Amino acid sequence: MMNQKYTSARTSINTGKNGKLPAIYGKLRKLGVSLDNALDYGCGKHFDNYNLGEGVKGYDCFNYVHPENLTSTYNVVISSNVLNVIMEEEVREEVLRSMAQQCLDGGTVYITVHVGDSSGVGRPTSEDSWQENRTLKSYLPEVQKVFPDAYCKYGMIIAPYYDSLPF
Repeated sequence: MMNQKYTSARTSINTGKNGKLPAIYGKLRKLGVSLDNALDYGCGKHFDNYNLGEGVKGYDCFNYVHPENLTSTYNVVISSNVLNVIMEEEVREEVLRSMAQQCLDGGTVYITVHVGDSSGVGRPTSEDSWQENRTLKSYLPEVQKVFPDAYCKYGMIIAPYYDSLPF
């Protein structure tokens, strides 16, 4: 699938135990975003611990390989701390295109990243792991290549999807 120098397969840190979910879920709930038909793209190895209900499916090409969940039928696609662990810009674009392909017309992709030290200087963090160390806003031009109407708000990139977007 994707040709990465660092897979970052070991970077899944939220365990879902004791109610600890990735922060993006709290943001989406606060905004009233329905998760009745959602895909957590890059969900990590602890996805089964999250107890999100039947409406949220997960997929992670390294930690939670469930290709049956890639159905192109979601109103919401969630990407929490995925782009920041990918060193190659072309792979980040491939991941964004894959997220877009999972959306229904009028759906939305919600993206958060871990900013690391915010230096903008990417580096390996441990064996087979990478951290971009970039601010959320610095990803916006890359996201807009796939989602032209994407914008930053509420500590997320919000990327509306329309069937008319080119692939």
